[in-house]
Amino acid sequence: MQCVREGHELVALANLRPKEKDELDSYMYQTVGHHAVDLYAEAMELPLYRRTIEGSSLSQGKDYQLTSNDEVEDLYQLLKQVKERQLIEAVSVGAIMSDYQRVRVEHVCQRLNLTVLAFLWRRDQVELLHEIIQCGVKAIIIKVAALGLDPDKHLGLTLEEIYPHMIKMQRQYGLNVCGEGGEYETFTLDCPLFKKKIIADEVVTVTHSDDAFAPVAFLNFSKLHLESKDSMETKDDVLYEDFLGEGVAETDDVADNNDYTDYIDYSPATHEILLVLLNQKELVSNLPMKHSGQLLFEVMQTNDVIPSTDQGDLLHVLLRSTSKVSTETLQTYLSKKYLNISGIMALKSESESIEFDVYAAMEKLKDLVGQHQRSSSDVLAVYMYVRDMTSFCHINNAYKRYFENNPPVRVCVEACLPQNAVLQIDCVCNLTEPETEINTMHVQSLSHWAPANIGPYSQAKKIGLCPVNLTIIAGGIIPETRLSLRHVARILAAMTTNSGLYDIVTAICYVTNQKDIPTVEQQLNNYYEEQLKGSDNGRMLPFSVLYVVVPSLPKSALIEWQVYAVTGWSNQWQEWSSVENSENYVCQLTMFASETAKDRNVSFIVSVELVSDSSCSINVNDITLEAVEGVLQILKRVSETASPLRVLRVFYRGDLFTANEISQAFHAQISDCFQWLEGNLPAATFIPVLAFRCDTTLLCVYH
Repeated sequence: MQCVREGHELVALANLRPKEKDELDSYMYQTVGHHAVDLYAEAMELPLYRRTIEGSSLSQGKDYQLTSNDEVEDLYQLLKQVKERQLIEAVSVGAIMSDYQRVRVEHVCQRLNLTVLAFLWRRDQVELLHEIIQCGVKAIIIKVAALGLDPDKHLGLTLEEIYPHMIKMQRQYGLNVCGEGGEYETFTLDCPLFKKKIIADEVVTVTHSDDAFAPVAFLNFSKLHLESKDSMETKDDVLYEDFLGEGVAETDDVADNNDYTDYIDYSPATHEILLVLLNQKELVSNLPMKHSGQLLFEVMQTNDVIPSTDQGDLLHVLLRSTSKVSTETLQTYLSKKYLNISGIMALKSESESIEFDVYAAMEKLKDLVGQHQRSSSDVLAVYMYVRDMTSFCHINNAYKRYFENNPPVRVCVEACLPQNAVLQIDCVCNLTEPETEINTMHVQSLSHWAPANIGPYSQAKKIGLCPVNLTIIAGGIIPETRLSLRHVARILAAMTTNSGLYDIVTAICYVTNQKDIPTVEQQLNNYYEEQLKGSDNGRMLPFSVLYVVVPSLPKSALIEWQVYAVTGWSNQWQEWSSVENSENYVCQLTMFASETAKDRNVSFIVSVELVSDSSCSINVNDITLEAVEGVLQILKRVSETASPLRVLRVFYRGDLFTANEISQAFHAQISDCFQWLEGNLPAATFIPVLAFRCDTTLLCVYH
């Protein structure tokens, strides 16, 4: 129903059934009620493809690896057969919270070049169950397996009948209201997309485990029939007493002896398909269900006024740089836990393609990581600065060859790189032992939750994409700001329980128009206050933000967030700021130090501004000295237990300095001022940009 509401057409059904028994101990599939699945095909007038489950749960890790005889491979074979017979582009799944199921379905669909539609993903379960009931879905409980659910009382109840009890059990025992933890399973007898409804004439209760506290039992359907929804009379007196193969023919083009895919077709004639599609849309168009058309109203406040879409002109208009970089500023920093690599450049070659240039840069990255006995799977984060966002597809084609399952998080923006540069790459690599689990999230399904990552990166950068269709939300900077912040908050909450915007220490906000920054600041404050309501977090001030103006962002977005968050607060945090004045420059310092049970971290922003009435010429050595001395001021405020400075991100005005002169001056100053580090200097990466929040800002250092 959600798929149809979002404009998709249902063309086929697919089901995996157990081989020898009704209830299969499977981490992936519900098998109770499989005898009656054939009825769905006729009820919806759609073809049904079925396959017997031959495998078992062999690959049980967080990430699925292709494993022979695993039950996931039965799903692959089933969908492969469907794709060979039907013109399908996507698969709908009903996962709400199970990463285990989502990851495996996405793995299969990626191999088949299919999109996963998961419109129930991470929905609030109380809200969702109420919505399902209100939309006329008539489903009954056919299995119970949890404390607080009694087979004698609850088997056979409709969702509407059990709803109050599940709300009570959620409060009392923490049960999942929608049964997402296996508390119960259902069978749908009717819904708005059914042309006929299913009537259960006879059922038998089977006790699987007679546990005193949490008995497990399920229903077997022994007799059912279909009934017309118009006349409420049985059509053709069709009764289903045995569904094991009755009325189902094996496909003629079986791939091998182990192929058990069956096919039954109740679909309408070809000339009726357009009418079916129209009927599907009409059946769900007025139902009270969540849909993408509500997104703008969800993210906007009632008093928000959408500003003009006229982007205006920057005070400092900068065409793409005509300077060239003469040498690569590649640096590495090695600590016990991490390897930081910065300044890898993909330089243009006269005779080769952009993909070749990027490929050469990625090979260099691979070699550097390999020198420390690590591989691409150990890369945690990649920061990619491209010269021309229109080349993104070519860049991505080369990039994605290097990362498979669980690719690193990635930030990608357009920067004012030198004329002979295609892109600049920085990365962070994990050096801890292989058994140390690194938690990443790589959701590839389309949903209402947050944008899918249809690409070689994990959830990281956040722009104002509509999750359902991956297009930028309409309305300009206010909706984009609020939606992108919602994405950030939801991802933080999904990564660590009870996390949110209040766990962010510092952030970089990339915008394409300097005039949008005041609007973004106001919306950030508003959204932050909304997030704090009902929270017991003691931090009442928004995090520190470095605003950077760049020429372009992915998908032509107006705003993108890069955040640094620390979870597991011990409430021992320190925020400090200072302003250091000299004759010609002002150095703004903002530092945030947080202490957890395991570590103490420091994040800071140092900005160097020109005194507004100064008539001096801008000197790159003076500016970099101001910045480095500002970093030293920060370090004096932090105890000796602070994490070492691994990498400094130096954003600078690309219309005022060349890449060569800014890197040479900064390295000279940091080598002189940080002599006490005895050669263990932090890596520095240099990013040329259009502007900052203030016109007088010349350079910013972010850590």
